[in-house]
Amino acid sequence: MSGLRRYSLQSAMTVLIGPSKPIVIPPSAEMLVVRPKAVVRIEPTGVTRIIPRSVATLKVEPARPATIRPPRRGAWDERGWTRRNDGTRQTYEGHYQTGERRFRGRIEVERRDRISAFIHNPPAEIRRHRHHACFQQIGIGTGWFRLHWRRSPRNVDEAILYFEQVLDESLNR
Repeated sequence: MSGLRRYSLQSAMTVLIGPSKPIVIPPSAEMLVVRPKAVVRIEPTGVTRIIPRSVATLKVEPARPATIRPPRRGAWDERGWTRRNDGTRQTYEGHYQTGERRFRGRIEVERRDRISAFIHNPPAEIRRHRHHACFQQIGIGTGWFRLHWRRSPRNVDEAILYFEQVLDESLNR
């Protein structure tokens, strides 16, 4: 019993404690089987129980580390936009943001993935942008404008990011 220390707890129980250095078992392709050298006696209350070797066998196999990834979130969700279903379409509402400025927005996705993006009271600087003519006023005095797409975005995230790019180009040249 080299490296093992024997401690007595009360007079009825003897406990063996292994080496003080931790035992590191590197991963290997082989299966590692750990068995006691002799029959183990456990005497907690004076009752002797014998555990046969076959029951006290421990198998340690190499394992692959588990990778936990957070679920993918869309840009609309990251930016705090909300989504609701209006029967035939989904409506996303939130704010377009560029720098410190925020602008109320809405995006509607219809059945055939037709995406319409709206902005409420766009900044006056938008008139200097090359896509100024692509902004169509919705109703008189409502303050809402729709962006007419040259090429429709594939998803809501792309619509939000493109709209923010246009706003950033308008405000920051």
